[in-house]
Amino acid sequence: MTFQENKRFTVKDEEEWIKNKIKDKHSDTIVVLYNGEPAGIGELQFKKTHAVIGLWVRKKFLGKGLCMKLVKKLLDMAKEKGFSRVELSVDEQNIAARKCYESIGFEYTGFKENTVNYLGSWRNEF
Repeated sequence: MTFQENKRFTVKDEEEWIKNKIKDKHSDTIVVLYNGEPAGIGELQFKKTHAVIGLWVRKKFLGKGLCMKLVKKLLDMAKEKGFSRVELSVDEQNIAARKCYESIGFEYTGFKENTVNYLGSWRNEF
């Protein structure tokens, strides 16, 4: 399944995406539940020399500490897999996520201009 930029995903789209991720041998994906309700997704992608974290928390669950718990869990998973280097990127305007990552110990090592398309507007990422 290929997702289109700026598309609103249906529950069926999300279920299919999750099923495909579970089968993927180059990553581990976890679904976060909050009081039994899907609250977010975390992914650890396996590269040759490092792992890459990707995550998303639903808007209604922001501010509940899920980002920090999710990133820490993904870091633990990376360590269990033998990775000593873990990377992630973040939208420059996502201040809450940036604060979360910084508080865990992530440091900025690069900057990419106009790489994130958010609702038709191009943004920078760290």
